[in-house]
Amino acid sequence: MEPICSSYQTKQFNMSKIIIDIDSAMRLKGLNNKKLAAILGLTEVHVSRLKNTNIKAIRLDTLNSLCEVLECEPGDIIKRIP
Repeated sequence: MEPICSSYQTKQFNMSKIIIDIDSAMRLKGLNNKKLAAILGLTEVHVSRLKNTNIKAIRLDTLNSLCEVLECEPGDIIKRIP
């Protein structure tokens, strides 16, 4: 008897990188890390990590707050780098 999964092939994915790009939006609003952190209730370290793409995930409520403060849509600040 042939195994059920024998007809499936393993697909390889190219690993692209997803980044949060808030630098330009922050400049337009005249915000620095300290001001944005205070508005969002985050630490300056957290904002710095967001800016330096040193994160593995972002909470949706954090993303929503960022978009409200920066007056943008999620697609404006989330970028995929192939």
